[in-house]
Amino acid sequence: MAGDLPQKEIQLPGAHHGQVFGLLEILDDYGGKADLARIADDVFLELDDLLPASETAEILGLAKVDAGDITLTEEGKRFLAAGIRRRKKIIQQRLLELEIFKMVLDFVKKNDDGDGVEKDKVIAFLNSIISERDPELCFRWIVEWARHGLLLRYDSQGNRVKPQR
Repeated sequence: MAGDLPQKEIQLPGAHHGQVFGLLEILDDYGGKADLARIADDVFLELDDLLPASETAEILGLAKVDAGDITLTEEGKRFLAAGIRRRKKIIQQRLLELEIFKMVLDFVKKNDDGDGVEKDKVIAFLNSIISERDPELCFRWIVEWARHGLLLRYDSQGNRVKPQR
């Protein structure tokens, strides 16, 4: 199993949730579809700075990128129309469709000693399944998004990850 996950199964958000949600809001202002280069120019960013947010929006099924254009999906439109609690549930559902989040959540639940799982153990687990990526960076993205999606809690003082109860 180590390192043998198909590429589609190791999709991982690579932008902060605020950046992704901001991009979706801007896209909505454009009527739900726009050229990424135009958006970047209009908001005074380099296109390369906008790409991680657009890729993450696509991974989460909130937008579709094709030939330089980005379009809100129906799920993206539902997300934007929702309140904060519903948005968190939508993100939670989307994350649970990504294999890496299912695997990490399962690992944390199985290894929780009542006080969570040590960060280093989670990073070692990540390294065993996606060794071609920086496991520390993957850990940070997983924790950020899983916290936002109410899947995991992270105690930065004790460096322990816990399943959200």
